[in-house]
Amino acid sequence: MKKLFLILSAAVALSSVAFADDGGSYNTENAEIDVVELYSVEDIVINELLRSDDPENHAVAWEYLKYRAEEYGLPPTEENLSRLAQAVLDQFKHSETETQSEANGTEEQKKAAVAVIFYAGTECSNDGRERLLGVGLAQNHSGLEWCIKNANAYSKSIATIQCSVDGDSDAYTFTGDLDGSDNLGQIGAFLRKNGITDDTVGGSLYPAFYCAKNYAEWEGSNAWGTKFESGWYLPSIAELFQVWKNVETVNAAIEACGGTPFDEKYYWSSSQYASPYYNIAYLFDFSIGWWGSSYKHIINFYVCAVRAFN
Repeated sequence: MKKLFLILSAAVALSSVAFADDGGSYNTENAEIDVVELYSVEDIVINELLRSDDPENHAVAWEYLKYRAEEYGLPPTEENLSRLAQAVLDQFKHSETETQSEANGTEEQKKAAVAVIFYAGTECSNDGRERLLGVGLAQNHSGLEWCIKNANAYSKSIATIQCSVDGDSDAYTFTGDLDGSDNLGQIGAFLRKNGITDDTVGGSLYPAFYCAKNYAEWEGSNAWGTKFESGWYLPSIAELFQVWKNVETVNAAIEACGGTPFDEKYYWSSSQYASPYYNIAYLFDFSIGWWGSSYKHIINFYVCAVRAFN
């Protein structure tokens, strides 16, 4: 049976790696995975620090373990910390042969990974359905327009892709369109309904949308030729916020699979700003966790692609 590798965070239980291999499932509740290695990102760090020859690294590991003792309600005594340290080390114990075999397997698994699961819930649903969302391992940092200035949707009020943001940065709430998976289609439907030429076909006028839609073609996506080739899209502002909430775990998992982590830059969402600024779309700033906005034709912003996995 093929071994798949799931990276889970103690803080975000569903931050995991979805694999392109058909022998395993990405749904953690109804798992059909043959064999799973459940290592938290924190465990991986602690293990490396403890196995280091540098005493300073050991001291850092001890600080991690003190926090873990607190989580478990244990006094941070030398005995308790030693037990916790041994529990971490025991997870990674292998013979030299097994270690080499696992290292080879891990490289294969990195090539098969297609997404990091960052969210499960209903906050990003327009109809109350629970959604399981993953973000791709690759990103576009070239700077793309949401749409070009003479695109037919540039300054139109398209209610079905509009969203409002309220609250503080750590606890934003969103109303309106929360699910970005059909926003490109919603733009086309609006244009046709109002007797305007649907210019969303082909992609040249809506670069950020088609960049995400064609994610499988990106270098490093690992999705081309797999059952995960289609279904990628430019996320809504609500979905980008969910990535941001878990960005440390997401980035650690992406890096573990050889991907490109989120940079401290602005990323386009597929959400249109609400009235009266119809030529503006939402951005999310991954340097400070704030939402922003920009004219749709500005080319300075990054693109990531997300996909539903249920």
